[in-house]
Parts: sequence; C-alpha cells; structure tokens
Amino acid sequence: MKPGVLSEKMGVHTAQTLDGIPDGERVLIRAHGVPMQAEATLRESGAEIIDATCPRVKKAQLAIANSTASGSSLLLFGDADHPEVRGLISYARGKSLVFASLEELTALNPDPSEPWVLASQTTQDASEFARIREYLEGRLPRLEVLATICDATGERQEEARSIASGVEAMVIVGGHQSGNTKRLAALSAECGI
Repeated sequence: MKPGVLSEKMGVHTAQTLDGIPDGERVLIRAHGVPMQAEATLRESGAEIIDATCPRVKKAQLAIANSTASGSSLLLFGDADHPEVRGLISYARGKSLVFASLEELTALNPDPSEPWVLASQTTQDASEFARIREYLEGRLPRLEVLATICDATGERQEEARSIASGVEAMVIVGGHQSGNTKRLAALSAECGI
C-alpha cells in the first residue's frame, strides 16, 4: 500500500500549500514546524491548529526570533530545502544565510563588522557544527551561538560512529527524504563503511 493511502481513507490529507485548505479546517502542523507566516495565515483563516512541532524545533524557532530581534543576522547550518530550515529562517528578524557545510559558509563571507547569530537545523552533525563555531569565533567578534541541535540526534550520530568503527557493513533504515537518515548514512560512510 502506498504511503498516505490509509490516512487518506481516514480523512487525513497532506497539504503542500495553504491554498487547498478550507477556512476553519482542522490542521496538524508536523514535527518540522512551518514558517511563521504560514501559521499566521492558518490562524487568520480560523483553522483549528494542532501544533505537533517538535519541542526542540519550536525552542530553536523562538531562540532565533529572540536573538535576532535587535538586528543581528542569522547564519543557519542546515539543508536549505528542508521544511524545518524554511521554518527556522522565517523566525529571523533580519537577513539569513543558510549553508550546508563549512566550505559553503566560507564562500558566503559574513561581514565581521555585523552582529551574527549562529544556529543549526536540529538534526545537523554536532561535530561539524563545533568546527563551524570554532571557525566563526575567530572571525566574527559579535557572534552569538545558539545550541539548537537536538540531544537525541547527537546521541544517534555518536552511536552510529561507534558502531561503524567496529563492523564491516552497516544498514541505515529510514525515510528516503529524511535528513536524519541521510546524515547517519553519511557519518557511517565517513567511517569507511
């Protein structure tokens, strides 16, 4: 059975845009959250909102809003096309620069005279974030760093590294579109698996 068929038979439909959602409809916001403007539009339509945004994602959204409220720009370590990232950057009050690696960040060349906030998609590689932080702390004198990587994600990544170091092969089971799955597979590959 194709994914979504059972849920559609039960009356649950996935909306890719807000256009197809009738006013006053019951709407479940998924764990990745949604952009702030999308949630505001839903509220204005009278939708009954069930907010299932992961508490760690919601905390990151609010921390970004708070830290950029005085004019700081956002540097966000994440996958630009990921729904969580689109939601996170919507909470930034100033400009946002999204990058997926230290190499991409160096090409962006953030202005050291400006105030910056560094944050991350909650499922990013914690060790890579630490490298990025170290790089920026030597270059941006007005840098605030937010701890937005989920603890459980970091633990899974460390476990994957540990397992990969002691086996000949490893299978990562997860969704084809899942950032977590892709990151765990990449971490395993980096260990030579």
